[in-house]
Amino acid sequence: MLSKNRCQICLRSKKYSTRHTFAAWLRTIGMNPNKLVKRTGHGSKKVAYEVYGNYVEGLEKDADKILEYFAVISVSCRKESL
Repeated sequence: MLSKNRCQICLRSKKYSTRHTFAAWLRTIGMNPNKLVKRTGHGSKKVAYEVYGNYVEGLEKDADKILEYFAVISVSCRKESL
């Protein structure tokens, strides 16, 4: 059984992993740097690019798949809201 502290660490790690993945995907598909900074809550483009720069390497070849994923999610969410 996991302790309460260990569960909190796991949840925090998962939250940051999800945030890093999302930001790396947005950067890979060419999101406006100012919007990326606003969405991630960083104070500057420099910080956002330094933090997520390592995650982007190798993702360029997957840009089409990432765009397709966002399109499917967007359509799915719109259908659910109708």
